[in-house]
Amino acid sequence: DLDAEVELRFVPYGTNQEEVVEGPVTIAPGDSHVFLLDPYITLYESSGEETSLYRSGVVYHATSNLPVVAYLHAPYIGDNSNGSTLLLPEHALQSDYVVYSHNAWVAPNYFTVIAIENETEVTWTPTADTAGNGWPIDFVDHNLMQSGTQLLNRFDNIRVDTSIKNGALKCEQDLSGTVITANKPIWVVSAVRGLRLPFCGSAIEMGCPGVVDTACNGGSDYAMEQNLPLDYWGQIYVGPASPVRNMEQHVWRVYAGDDDVTIDVTPDQGGPINLAKRGEWVELIVPTGTDLLFEGDGPFMPVQYVTGHYDNADMRGSPAMIQMVPTAQFLDRYVFVTGTNYDEHYVQVIREGGQGQIILDGNQVSGWNSVGNWQVATVLIEEGAHEIHSVDPNNFFGIVQYGYSAYIETADQSAGYGYMGGMKAEEIYIP
Repeated sequence: DLDAEVELRFVPYGTNQEEVVEGPVTIAPGDSHVFLLDPYITLYESSGEETSLYRSGVVYHATSNLPVVAYLHAPYIGDNSNGSTLLLPEHALQSDYVVYSHNAWVAPNYFTVIAIENETEVTWTPTADTAGNGWPIDFVDHNLMQSGTQLLNRFDNIRVDTSIKNGALKCEQDLSGTVITANKPIWVVSAVRGLRLPFCGSAIEMGCPGVVDTACNGGSDYAMEQNLPLDYWGQIYVGPASPVRNMEQHVWRVYAGDDDVTIDVTPDQGGPINLAKRGEWVELIVPTGTDLLFEGDGPFMPVQYVTGHYDNADMRGSPAMIQMVPTAQFLDRYVFVTGTNYDEHYVQVIREGGQGQIILDGNQVSGWNSVGNWQVATVLIEEGAHEIHSVDPNNFFGIVQYGYSAYIETADQSAGYGYMGGMKAEEIYIP
């Protein structure tokens, strides 16, 4: 086993040139290192009509001489408004994406694109109006079936927000299903500044209803996911229910990666899901602890939206959104790291029924529950780095990670995270 040499670089504002800010750092097999990022690089106007943002630079770039796994936690320490995601290696980036999102509660949702190569033309066809003033990003009216375009060079980036220009309420805008394409590979993140689940239709934004349904979640949380390119979407997924806290329901959105996709769900959720267009989606709300098996005739993506800390969730955790990994992208071994400063951490292990032993930190995984011909085990783990592998290297399995902290009072609010633990990056669909 060899040590990895990892270096963190930063691209200053207005440039496309990298500068080393830390490293190289030597990381031994099974160990991890935390790079702390400048919290002030994100520009966001919290009042009035938000607008989209174009910048050259103001991005970080990590490089390594050996394969590593990397995550983004924002903020790093578990806090009352945090988001986390698995990061994809640069060579795995592609040019076709679908945005995951939700109704806004605190402020508009958005997506971010970073160019990897010069002369990259990005096009988005949104499901809600997107903001812009022509400097240089234009306003896009989705009711007129408009698309937005922007030319970017390497390390240029755009943040595209929803807009209230045409009078739409912020709390009613949802970028879910927005289709993004480019002529070259790009980096895409979907984000919701204030994800509130269960969503009760009220919001703190001007013009939105102010009456809060007592059944809804009492707080909201930042949520983000680095989007998997459509090239890696599959036709079979196992969707484990997020680790059960009390009697909370589980919320899913299932997105089409192509036109005319039909999906069967086990246990049955009211018949097959029929999605006519790429980006089209449906929402499922399922009972406590219900694992799902999704099987389709084309590419699709199930995304779980974890509910907040409200009473039915035992005042633990906070909203998050987690894309699933198709079974065709499973591996036989993972090294993974939990979040930091959470009360509890979990790894969910997914294997085909009857598959051989899976070993987590030297111990055999047990406690399997069946869904269709697949099995799921939810394991409480310690904070820090872990290793999990299949005894038979021909048996592939998947993992999903979660963490929760308890809500105590306003000054010590709940926190939570969730993300896929790793995957192959094999092209199994041509968009």
